[in-house]
Amino acid sequence: MIKSIYSYSEDEFVELNNTEIEQIILKLIKLKKDKNYKNYYKYILKKFEDNDFPDKKSRTSLFHALFDDKPFRTYLKKNPNPNSLFRRYKKVVKGQIFFSIFISFAIGVIAGMGYSFFNYLLTILGWGIIGSVVVFLFLQIFLLPSNIAHIRQHPEKSIILLINLFGGGFGLPWFIVLYWAAKDFK
Repeated sequence: MIKSIYSYSEDEFVELNNTEIEQIILKLIKLKKDKNYKNYYKYILKKFEDNDFPDKKSRTSLFHALFDDKPFRTYLKKNPNPNSLFRRYKKVVKGQIFFSIFISFAIGVIAGMGYSFFNYLLTILGWGIIGSVVVFLFLQIFLLPSNIAHIRQHPEKSIILLINLFGGGFGLPWFIVLYWAAKDFK
């Protein structure tokens, strides 16, 4: 008799042979749509294939690892999704940080040209530190539509970036591409 993978009790699961348990794990991988769950079950399968669950006591922990949420949440904390929104945002912003620093120090060099050495140095540092923060914040607001499109992996992110850059700053085109980047695209 074929049994649903979710209908096994802990005692029944512990008594299954290795092939049956492996088939259950493979079915769980196939059933889940969420990539985090798929990666989690693949991780469990790898541990199972490495014979990390040889006795009944360890099979009990395997049962809980497969069918309880707590081990999954613990796994997610230790192995965060490399493609999460925050990580994608960090990737997008990294270049903008360096651009902000470059622009700020360049403005500081130009602004301090007529001063004595000490005042020149203070002007460069002032523009470099304070200016970097100001330029970075300005870029985050100005490039918000294209950043959202890139983070969400919008299929039209290149067009959104071009309109964002050349479409008139914070006027009507900025609001249009912000809406376009934020709306669902499936």
